[in-house]
Amino acid sequence: MRMTLTFIITAIVAAACGEFDLEQFNEGLQNGNGNGAVVPEVIGSASDSTKFAMLVHGSENIVWDAQTFTLEGLSGFQTCRLDDSMTLNANGQYAYDGGEELCGGDDDQRIKGGGFVLDFERSQIIFNPGTEEQYIATVTGIVTDSMRVEGTVNIFGIDMEIAGLYTRRQ
Repeated sequence: MRMTLTFIITAIVAAACGEFDLEQFNEGLQNGNGNGAVVPEVIGSASDSTKFAMLVHGSENIVWDAQTFTLEGLSGFQTCRLDDSMTLNANGQYAYDGGEELCGGDDDQRIKGGGFVLDFERSQIIFNPGTEEQYIATVTGIVTDSMRVEGTVNIFGIDMEIAGLYTRRQ
């Protein structure tokens, strides 16, 4: 039942978010690997909180550009996410740029911003802490030029896993 409901919700979200190849999606489900695309692993982590902070936001700021995005392990249907970027500032403020192509839903305006804190022990970036808009992104891998994050998003009352690979803008 959950798999069927997840498929239906994913198909609805995909249809609302841009190009979507239903045949490729179904093929991927039958093969048990989504649609064949995955967010690659980033091998690397910070050894202490100072290094974690330097990798995440640097001494002033770092702009991270989205490269890959998956919802429940599936990709290819939210291409609108691939022009997104986020600037993480050393002062604890962020700016999220939804890019030219907005996905709808929470991605309804081009620029969003607020505060964030880092939790080195849990390897997390907590956006808008203590507010209704609080969102926790777990950094599952980070090196100088790449960061892989994972989280959960609630779509139509169902929690769904998301993952993204971001590269550092030069």
